[in-house]
Amino acid sequence: RRCKVVIFNILVEATNLKTALGISLPISWSAELDMESIVDGESSCERTDSVSAAGLR
Repeated sequence: RRCKVVIFNILVEATNLKTALGISLPISWSAELDMESIVDGESSCERTDSVSAAGLR
């Protein structure tokens, strides 16, 4: 029972951290986007992120 509570609390805190970072960091820093690129075979070095692209225009 105690382990379940501890694990639940860790998951809640991880979700809160993900939300906080998602609000404060540029979208180009999102781990979810990086994971999609890895699956597609494209590294983050090869990809132009939206923040950099906005500066180029």
